[in-house]
Amino acid sequence: MIGLRGVGARVAAADIVEGNLQSLREYGSESELFLAKLDVIDNAAMIAWAVSVKDHFGVVDGIFNNAGVALSGHAAEQPRKHMEWLFGVNYWGVINGVEAFLPVLLTRPEVCVVNVSSLFGLRSMP
Repeated sequence: MIGLRGVGARVAAADIVEGNLQSLREYGSESELFLAKLDVIDNAAMIAWAVSVKDHFGVVDGIFNNAGVALSGHAAEQPRKHMEWLFGVNYWGVINGVEAFLPVLLTRPEVCVVNVSSLFGLRSMP
């Protein structure tokens, strides 16, 4: 990530791991960065996050959905709760992000929505 200082960018970032958020603090000031611990599976939390971002910055011009997890091992050996977690993050996390931010984005003249997948979005484990 390029430092935000002096380029006019303002970034809201969320992660379920607090340490990942702390590592972002060196890239910008409090006026440039808005950080929150968030579980993308939690739709209500995602909606609240979208409202918080809009309230903090006044506008939202784009979102970059970048949440993904993977499991290894045979499907027959995976507990159902692990598969539900995987689909919760990889599928519902994307849907939750788009749905939460869409009302805010539709108020802008031009916006961008980017949904990113890891290699595990293209390949699966046995």
